[in-house]
Amino acid sequence: MNPSLSFYYYPLANCVNGEFLFDVFHSGAEKITWDLGDGTKYDADLQMPHVFHAYSNPGIYTVDILATNQCGSARRMVYPRVVAGPNVNFAFEDKTYLPWDTVFFENTSTGYTNHLWYFNEDENDTSTLDKPYRVYPNKGTFKVMLLATNEYDCYDTISKNVVIRDNSNVDNIVGEGSIKYYPNPTDGLLTVEAKYLVGSGKVEIRDINGKLLISKPLEANTSRVTLNLIGLTNGVYTVRVVGNEYLYSGKVMIRR
Repeated sequence: MNPSLSFYYYPLANCVNGEFLFDVFHSGAEKITWDLGDGTKYDADLQMPHVFHAYSNPGIYTVDILATNQCGSARRMVYPRVVAGPNVNFAFEDKTYLPWDTVFFENTSTGYTNHLWYFNEDENDTSTLDKPYRVYPNKGTFKVMLLATNEYDCYDTISKNVVIRDNSNVDNIVGEGSIKYYPNPTDGLLTVEAKYLVGSGKVEIRDINGKLLISKPLEANTSRVTLNLIGLTNGVYTVRVVGNEYLYSGKVMIRR
């Protein structure tokens, strides 16, 4: 008699590099040949009905199993689906951060259904927001990890470091007396004078959470810029003068 052959596999869809389980049931087979659809072919042990296999690329694969004996053959084919995981990434502003600065993060991942942030490898400091933020009161290097999954529970992660510099050396970057700004307090207009700076940069006004409110270019041949702060409410703000090779950070009060 011709051999009989049946089998099932689990799961119907799996992630890249996730294992499928193929279970084979046969009667009368003298030889069983597997073609797993990705170039993997071999003759199976007739006493081993369980086959595990993982695929390294997404797609729909044709699994062809052929059972033979002296009288004939039986063939079965199935089509497991392999799913790519999400493309995980996130962004935050590339600038010099100082203690008590706020760092704003943005999830830029694609192909995901759920995500979770881990801050500084602390399982108690997580977030599911698309745009979380954290305040770092101390200098150091802090790890941020983002994990994302899709509807098939395929997942991927990415980690990046946030570096907080020691602000005790900030003024020395541009030299003593290189930056002046006045009047302080101000009722609306603030003049910033930058001396001895090489190359272009910018003057920034940020709130106490580090959010950028005003930015104005500062060219190499410009020694003075005036910022209009009339639209800002009373309070304390950060003044930054930032360039490729220099940084200054100070505080200004708006009081009317």
